[in-house]
Amino acid sequence: MGVLPTEINPITSHYAIRIPGSASIDLSKHILIDKNHQKHDIFYNSCGFHNHLTHHYLAAFAFGADTKRLQEIFDFHASYQRPIPASITTLTRDTYRKEIRNRDAYTSYLILFTNEIEKYGVLETVRYWIFKDEMLAQLLGGAYHPLIHLGYAIEFNLPNVTAEALAMMACCEDYPAPVMKHLNDKNEDGEELKQIMNGTQTALTIFQTLYEDSDFDNVIKYTDETKAQNVYDNSVVIKRLREYASQWHYKDYLTQYVRIINNIDAESSLKELFIFSVVLFVASGIREQEIKLDFFFARAVTSVHAITIKQRMKI
Repeated sequence: MGVLPTEINPITSHYAIRIPGSASIDLSKHILIDKNHQKHDIFYNSCGFHNHLTHHYLAAFAFGADTKRLQEIFDFHASYQRPIPASITTLTRDTYRKEIRNRDAYTSYLILFTNEIEKYGVLETVRYWIFKDEMLAQLLGGAYHPLIHLGYAIEFNLPNVTAEALAMMACCEDYPAPVMKHLNDKNEDGEELKQIMNGTQTALTIFQTLYEDSDFDNVIKYTDETKAQNVYDNSVVIKRLREYASQWHYKDYLTQYVRIINNIDAESSLKELFIFSVVLFVASGIREQEIKLDFFFARAVTSVHAITIKQRMKI
C-alpha cells in the first residue's frame, strides 16, 4: 500500500496547466483571490446561486491571462456578489451539524474549516470531512459546485479556497443522496454488502440505454425552475438512476480509504468519463441549427476534472 500524500505540490506541478501569457504571476501572493475570500459570500443571491469568481479567475490564469485581464474578471464578478455575512454561531467537530445545509451559516462553516486546515493541513481535512455523514452527497449538491470549487483549490494549492469549498459543501443540500445509495456499505435492509456494486458497462452504453428509457419521459420541462429537484422527487426515476449507476464499470486504485473493486486502473475510468462528458456537452449543444451549450453538462466536464485532481492526490 502506497503512502498517502500529506502536502499539495506547488503551482509548478503537473496538476495545474500554465500556458505562457504576457505576465508571470505568483498565484499564492495574488491579492484578488484573497480579496474575494475576505469580502464575498459564496452565494451571490438568496436562491443559493454560487460565486464563480474564483473559477473564472483561475481558468483564465491557467490559460495565461495577464494581470489586466485578471483584474477585469475580478471586477466583473465582484460587481454582483453579496458581502460575506457575519458568523451566526461557533461550530466544532462536535457541533457542526447544528447549521447543516443552512446557507446563512456560510461564514460559521468557513471559520470551522479554516481552523481545521490550520490544525490538520489541507489533505487530511478534506479526507476527514467529505466522507462525514451525507457530506459526499452535499459535495455533489448545487450542480457539483462544491466539488468543482474544491478541485480548483487543490489544483492551485489554495488553502483558503479549500475552506470555501468545504463551507459551501456544508451549506448545500444533499439532493444526490438517494441516487448514491448503491455506494453504501449496507443495502436498504441494513445488511452488510461484501463489496460495492460495480457493473460491466461503459458510460456511453449506459447513456444510450437511458436516452431511450420511457421512465424519463416528461419528468422535467424546459420551463421548470427546479429541474434537478423534479428528478430527485420522482421515486421511479431515482430507482432507475441507481440501477444505471451500478451498471458502470469503475476500475479503482488501492488506498486505505477505498477498497479494491476490480483492477487497479482509476485513470482509465476517469479518462472515459472525461471523454464522455465532453462529447455529451459538445454534441448536445447544437439545437435548431444554433449553438447553445448546456450549463449543467459544462459542470459535468469540470467536475470530472476536479475528481481527477483529487484522485491524483489520493483523496
